[in-house]
Amino acid sequence: MSGCFNHLRRTIGSSAGCKRISVTTTTALSSNLIAAPITSSLDASTTTLPIRHFAAAAAKKSKSVKSDGDQNGLSYRARKEVAKQKRRDTYNRQQERLERIKTRRDDSPKDVKKNLFRSWWDKEMIYHDVLLRKAKKENKPWRIRVAAMVERLPVVTPDMEPWEREYIDLRDYLWTYGKEYPEETGFM
Repeated sequence: MSGCFNHLRRTIGSSAGCKRISVTTTTALSSNLIAAPITSSLDASTTTLPIRHFAAAAAKKSKSVKSDGDQNGLSYRARKEVAKQKRRDTYNRQQERLERIKTRRDDSPKDVKKNLFRSWWDKEMIYHDVLLRKAKKENKPWRIRVAAMVERLPVVTPDMEPWEREYIDLRDYLWTYGKEYPEETGFM
């Protein structure tokens, strides 16, 4: 395989040794580069240098080799069928898992409160739309009235035990005198 020898000369070193560089024909494909063992006749060492593709055709060729290698040489329709089968298998696995798991709600009514609210809300909005259209026809100005009502539902609690009642009475009695500290502490 021929590479850019000027690049190799600059990489290896002296101009005297550059004339004796020989490239062996064994090349190994890596992700983006081709590595070629370089031997110099001056010293018997072997150095592996990457050889870049300087032509777009070589890069396209390596990309097409990768894409064909990934798809195992399948045609478009075959790849499409494989993808479709994979989606089917995924869906079937999900359905089988849902069938195995028995913690899901079954046959229970869903969205009851939401549906109840929506049945009221939709009627209310239709009524307000009618009122709005009438007000626009009669050229009436906007008038906003707001009423808010907050309701606190009572919390039903059981009666206190006798010892709880006695404790609360004792605590209230002690709090009537406040906290009394000894005079030597200086908190008075």
